[in-house]
Amino acid sequence: MHFFYVFTNSPGEVFGWVHPLCRRLTKSFESVSISIFLTPCQYATGEEARVAASFPGVKAVYSPSQTLKHLFSTTEQFSTGTVFFMGGDPMHAKRFSKKLGARLVGYFNRKVSSDGFDFLIFKSKDIDLMAEDLVPSPIDDRQGLVLLPGSRPEHLDIALPMMIEMATCYSDVTVMVSPFTSEKQLMMFESLYPDTVFQRMADVNDLSKYKYALTIPGTNTMQLAYLGIPFLMILPTHDSRILRLDGFLGLLLYLPVFGRLLKFLILYLKVSKNSLYALPNQAFGYAVCPELVGRFSMDRANFELKQLINKDISEYEAIVEELGQLSTHKSALDHLIDYLRG
Repeated sequence: MHFFYVFTNSPGEVFGWVHPLCRRLTKSFESVSISIFLTPCQYATGEEARVAASFPGVKAVYSPSQTLKHLFSTTEQFSTGTVFFMGGDPMHAKRFSKKLGARLVGYFNRKVSSDGFDFLIFKSKDIDLMAEDLVPSPIDDRQGLVLLPGSRPEHLDIALPMMIEMATCYSDVTVMVSPFTSEKQLMMFESLYPDTVFQRMADVNDLSKYKYALTIPGTNTMQLAYLGIPFLMILPTHDSRILRLDGFLGLLLYLPVFGRLLKFLILYLKVSKNSLYALPNQAFGYAVCPELVGRFSMDRANFELKQLINKDISEYEAIVEELGQLSTHKSALDHLIDYLRG
């Protein structure tokens, strides 16, 4: 039996990194036991444990409070195995690997010190764990429009009604809600919008059958790019709740009066800079897929979506081909499995 212990935190890392890792570990080793330790995160939805428990090979999932308990407890014994760091504060994974006397493997979005790690993989233009096992569908097999309103409650409150209104004049429309959307939330959406088709994402490849996407900023824009799906990204700034920041500045946004003023100031500066917000567009340095940012009318939003959907086949294929340039050339998980076997 191969024992693996995975430390992770937020929805993006759990579904974008840990999910493909679990799939590959169960395919590469005859018998595995995967334990997932959730660490504290300000972006947690409360549904991370439910989602992680559904991944292949997972035998146990520990909440943030349980994780902290096990880091400092001497009562529970774990079999020696491999510890993975997959997002959050590496302190937790480092302490656990030292306690267990196990090797520590880490995956990072950027170059960091290797101190405490036995093996590290860094995201680059050639390696991205989020791209693992994504398979674009043939263009002729694609149809329909998928709406991706995000997973955070404030984003759903702002983006979902707007997206549904934008898509009313189109047939074959599906709202793909985050895997971290609770059953209660999903039932509420279905009751509020009885004429709309909702689906909870089980795998990122669920998106591959759609021809177009309407989305907000986030990791899903890069996943759409890896699947070669042209999209319109919207960032409506009429509601300051759309803005979330990390660290100390993010905490200041919660202050009663000052926080609200600070949000409006940051939003104003962001929009005035004419920055790119979709991750693929940032990678190219220009807008391959259109972005609609700021205070805009529904007429403008409808016009932009119509412009995307009414592109002829040659224009569509050109966008798909350009997005294909972002496809990674090396597999992070291939490197990882080679290391584990070696």
